[in-house]
Amino acid sequence: MIQLLVFLPLVAALVAGLGNRMIGDVAAKGVTTAALFVSAGDASGAGTCHELLGSAVAAAEAYQSAGEVERLERLLDGEADRRRRAVAVGEAVEEHRYRLRCGDPSGALVALESAVAAAETKERPALVMLRDELVARRLPPGRLTLTDDNARIVVAQPPITLGRNADASLSLRDTGISRSHVELHHGDDGWRLVELGSKNGTTLGGVRVRGALALPTSGELGLGDRCAVGFTVAGDRLALAIVRGMDRGLRLISSMGAMHIAAQSSSEALVALRFHKGAPRVRAISHALFVNGSSVSGEIEPLRGDVIEVATVRWEVGA
Repeated sequence: MIQLLVFLPLVAALVAGLGNRMIGDVAAKGVTTAALFVSAGDASGAGTCHELLGSAVAAAEAYQSAGEVERLERLLDGEADRRRRAVAVGEAVEEHRYRLRCGDPSGALVALESAVAAAETKERPALVMLRDELVARRLPPGRLTLTDDNARIVVAQPPITLGRNADASLSLRDTGISRSHVELHHGDDGWRLVELGSKNGTTLGGVRVRGALALPTSGELGLGDRCAVGFTVAGDRLALAIVRGMDRGLRLISSMGAMHIAAQSSSEALVALRFHKGAPRVRAISHALFVNGSSVSGEIEPLRGDVIEVATVRWEVGA
């Protein structure tokens, strides 16, 4: 019996030592050694195991049993902080969803940035991906394309560029058009055309244009050999329409202020559009506005790929 009593502390020490060596593997392999510490009478070691395994309640009980007040308080403070962060992330994600439903991606992006900042390390990649997807859907500054079954309408802030460049206000596909062919500027004296030294030239009413000139109230521009662009000017509003060439039917509207947009098949203005810090803002004029099948009120900021429906017209949003 005496030999057994002498032997038990030795076993307990060996068990505790084995537990200490295994702690490093707990988090990676998910192997709990808490039972070894408990059997060795080491509640503090058991608490460490539970904490590494993410079992805060069991760790707190073990630290309390061991009288580890400082470690218990640190654990409880950490858990309270994690709960606060989890609540903040949940609220921010919900705010992002609400803002998107209301047509406010700028507000949704602010909410996602808040969620990313508050999230635990393991949660952050999914939130970053969600944020990056939203950023990719936002439109380039100062331009919006609405496409229906009949035609495309480009709404853009001045200055307006025409050419083969993909980022031109009107990107045109005809051969003979330079990458940057002409620009249209609005100033105190109205709209002016600036020829950018295109290889195949620009004409106004059949006359070759060189340098810059003021646009009359209406006319036709020739770009290269095949493309013709009709235009009308009314105050600070410029309307362009491709009347000949590969992009025939493509239209552009530009103004210094808000613009009313009608469908190709109707003269009724359905939506009013303005730009705020480069981002488009759209509202219905006299009909209900639906975005991706949901009714929305007030002004919205459309995103790439959105579907806007007003009356019988259905537009898909592009850059």
